[in-house]
Amino acid sequence: LCLEEERGTLADNIGSKIVNFEVPPSLIHGYIATLSQINATLPGSDDKALFNQILSNDFYQTFSHVFSTTGTDIVPDQMLMRYLTTIGEVGVCFSKCSVPDKFVALVQGLIASSIAKVRTQDGSTSSVYSKREISASVRAHAFVTLGKLCLMNERLSRNSEKIFVRELQKAQDAEVRNNILITMCDLCVRYSGVDRYVTRIAERMRDNSLLVRRNAATLLAQLLAEDFIKWDPILFFRFLSVLADSENQLVRTAEHVLMNILPRKQPHLLFNHFIESIFVLNNSKEHSVYNQFPQSDTEIKYFAYPVVKDDEAKNRLNQAKRHIVYKFLLSQLTAEHKLKLHGRLHAEILTEFAEGKLHSESVLQDIFAILSSQEMKLDKAAASSGDADSDDTASHVSSQMVSEILKRHIRDNVLPVLVHLKKSLERRKSSMSGSLLDYFHRISVQYPNEVKDLLKNDRQLRGEFEFDMRRRQQQQARMAVVTPRQQPRADKNGSGASAKGPRSAATMSHLKSPLARGAGGAATGALSSLTSTSKKRRRSGFYEGPKSSTPAPRVLQTEFKSPRSPSGGGAPKDQNPNTKKSSLTSNQGNASDLVRTPLSASNRSGVGAIQTPVSVQKALFGTEERHHQRRRLSVPTGDSSSELAAATLESRLTRRNKKKRRSAHALMR
Repeated sequence: LCLEEERGTLADNIGSKIVNFEVPPSLIHGYIATLSQINATLPGSDDKALFNQILSNDFYQTFSHVFSTTGTDIVPDQMLMRYLTTIGEVGVCFSKCSVPDKFVALVQGLIASSIAKVRTQDGSTSSVYSKREISASVRAHAFVTLGKLCLMNERLSRNSEKIFVRELQKAQDAEVRNNILITMCDLCVRYSGVDRYVTRIAERMRDNSLLVRRNAATLLAQLLAEDFIKWDPILFFRFLSVLADSENQLVRTAEHVLMNILPRKQPHLLFNHFIESIFVLNNSKEHSVYNQFPQSDTEIKYFAYPVVKDDEAKNRLNQAKRHIVYKFLLSQLTAEHKLKLHGRLHAEILTEFAEGKLHSESVLQDIFAILSSQEMKLDKAAASSGDADSDDTASHVSSQMVSEILKRHIRDNVLPVLVHLKKSLERRKSSMSGSLLDYFHRISVQYPNEVKDLLKNDRQLRGEFEFDMRRRQQQQARMAVVTPRQQPRADKNGSGASAKGPRSAATMSHLKSPLARGAGGAATGALSSLTSTSKKRRRSGFYEGPKSSTPAPRVLQTEFKSPRSPSGGGAPKDQNPNTKKSSLTSNQGNASDLVRTPLSASNRSGVGAIQTPVSVQKALFGTEERHHQRRRLSVPTGDSSSELAAATLESRLTRRNKKKRRSAHALMR
């Protein structure tokens, strides 16, 4: 009897603390559970009476004062959280009793972000409208309380599902979204119809809050492991996107789901959805089969890493994230699956690119990156399959068989597709031709005999590939080498590289490239064209210099006033033949000194040596019998003004010679 009295006293004390809301929210669950257990041991106890004692009319009047249109007092947030927690725990602990609808309406009212109040002023008919903002903590407790009530009432759960989904997407506070997420996952365990919103739950794996992302990934992993939600292929791509997250714990959770949980339902899941993941991550819907499930703009924003127009930094980041996903998938594939994937990429995807059915350059670039990666290397796949056998002889035979299969696959399936794709890309003038040539170069290095067999019967195709490969290598070398115009000039103090100093080996190799000569070697190209034109026209005895769009400046002038001897072959009168003079005047510096410079041994074999035509030599030095006095004009190759001076001199001498010949013909007539 004494023990029963003590238990009754303890129950009264606990009940009074609960009814007067003196218990903190974190301890309310323990108080109500203890009170329920003690009340069950008392004689004549009734859960219904205890339930009504806690959720009494006084409690309702106190709680509803928050929504009073005439009240001026503001209930503190701490007290509101105690009200909400008490209602939720009473509904869970006394599951046989149903919470009245008036309390449910109070809880639903606190879900809103604000409460409107109307107060009528004394002695006046006008009204004053006020608005109270509901804090994030109160709203978070309200959603948890509503979720507990939904667990006890299926009808209420059906009516509240859309509210949860809407606020899960639109709520600004992370704690509110986190509590809604936990509530919806609990409802998925209790009821079967809530799993149709699993895609909305999966969106929270890309939430801005790290806490929400962690809880979303963990709860979805538990639901999938215990089969509380149906299998949907879209969940596979959602977890794939999470692999590129910056949080390591979240990445490990996604890897656990992809490696251990999902393969239980789909043994070859990673291999079967590998190609489709390329289109999903690039947000490409060009293919008739892959990536055709409906997605909202929010899902595309969260889980796809497409190419963004006019944002190179974002494109490089998205490309790096896609490669992280591809690397993980390839690391989980067996050698047999890699070989099959290699064939499917060529037969299904690259073939459609060659036929013009697909045009996404980002997808094509990712495919080339996958085929060229170290994880996709077929030689490694063959070696790994051969090492699986314990017997060395059997391993060697198996390795040879796999090697022959690979060679046949490259010869029959890969190379013809690449040739077709090359022609298609060239016809469309696509920027992916360079990536194709890089991939073809890797194939030719790994399988040289198969490439030779393909190209040996088609000389035109072999020439095209050789030319394209050579041009591609020259472009890459050109991008790697600094051009002479980009080299720093020497300042007045002598710091930096000298502009007139000797060129480095890298610079000289750059100038020797045909593409480099076309872009930066204008001086060398001008000299070579001048020499070749001079050779073509030397037989006619005149040369008018290189034709340019800009007229050459007047640099040199020459005059010949010395008469010839009557014999026509001797030197002028009163003049030593060995000291023949010509009056050369220059408008720019000492250009005449450059022309008088004798031809050195190095210039005789270089491109800088320019020989004058025969007619010009006759006009300068006399008849052909005195050819030992003929000279060559030497121009240094590094000075473009000297080349222009030499060309101008030859042009003027040629025109003067033609004028003399016309005068001679006129006299003869």
